[in-house]
Amino acid sequence: MIRKYEGSDYDTLKEMLLAEGLKEEEMSFDTDTTYIVDNSFFTLRWEHGFMSLVHFCVDHKHRSQKSARDLLKGIKEVVVGKLIIHSKKEYLNKCIEYYYKTKPYKVEDGCNFYLVEVT
Repeated sequence: MIRKYEGSDYDTLKEMLLAEGLKEEEMSFDTDTTYIVDNSFFTLRWEHGFMSLVHFCVDHKHRSQKSARDLLKGIKEVVVGKLIIHSKKEYLNKCIEYYYKTKPYKVEDGCNFYLVEVT
């Protein structure tokens, strides 16, 4: 089940991103559009004329290919059209490439950049 971010989610999402190695100043889940799907969440923002995936995070205790797929399906519920995704995580790269049947259009500084069509 997908739902929008609420202020009471702040501490949980912050801890999840800290566990992934993000610094607090790199976090924007409380200022951009964030959706919660079970024990995971994603954050979106408009960049360069496209919707961009800012955060994609599955709680370590619940991480699996199924939970990542469920999160990708959640994105499909709220996004229609082109979506920019940049990823430094190998598990996320595999999910994106499998689920969206695509390859990165650019690889720079260990980050893969994808432009996918969400239908």
